Amino acid sequence: MKLKKLEKKDYSAMKIIFLDVFSYEPWFDKWEDDKQLEKYLHQLTDNKNSLSLVLTNERDEILGVSLGYTFSWWQGDEYYIKEFFIKRNRQNEGLGSKFIEKLNDYLKEIGFKYIILNTDKDTPAFHFYQKNDFQLEEKSVFMSRIVD
Repeated sequence: MKLKKLEKKDYSAMKIIFLDVFSYEPWFDKWEDDKQLEKYLHQLTDNKNSLSLVLTNERDEILGVSLGYTFSWWQGDEYYIKEFFIKRNRQNEGLGSKFIEKLNDYLKEIGFKYIILNTDKDTPAFHFYQKNDFQLEEKSVFMSRIVD
């Protein structure tokens, strides 16, 4: 397995995997408008500070994807993971943990200090991230408001 940056040739496969993962349990996202999905994915992958990485097998097939952004902070550079997913039929094989390890090594090599993310506490992802050394930030809180 290897870690590489998402290339244009990988985009269609990444999109199919994204839809397959997030349309099912525990997420049940309803991406019925392809234009909205394209807009979302391009916002994640096409920005100046986007960092989109894939985990591939020896045949260069995508096994997992991390879509995120890089930010500079007074403590050092941060990588904010917005979407992290493993092919649904390959989950629970340890690939996610291997991906996090390769991601960590890559970010360390290029001088990053932190990986940050948000996830729901009532999903398997929460426990996955805790198992992979992510810590709950006691001083921080994620807040939202519906625009009405």
